[in-house]
Amino acid sequence: GFQPAIIDNFAKRLPTQNIKVTDLDKDNINKIKYEVLVWDGRKMAKELFRTCDVILATGSTVVNDGLSQLISLSEKYQRPLYLYGTTVAGASKILGLERLCFQSS
Repeated sequence: GFQPAIIDNFAKRLPTQNIKVTDLDKDNINKIKYEVLVWDGRKMAKELFRTCDVILATGSTVVNDGLSQLISLSEKYQRPLYLYGTTVAGASKILGLERLCFQSS
């Protein structure tokens, strides 16, 4: 999902053509945010995994029923999937998934 602070920081450090963003919020889809086009996460997840080296997903994937698809695509395309944030701590632990959260121990 589109997380403004994350995308802003990536866009300051990486060429924006190397950044792909998906979201489910229709107010963000097909909009340019921090010089990056926001893709429709329901339609473009496969393309995301096909074209990206690493996938960073937010904890909202647990509640919006997207996590199982992301895990499946990660396995199919052999792309590392990292979950971000404290909201996904429990699910990532139970499922044995990689999690990034620099504010937790």
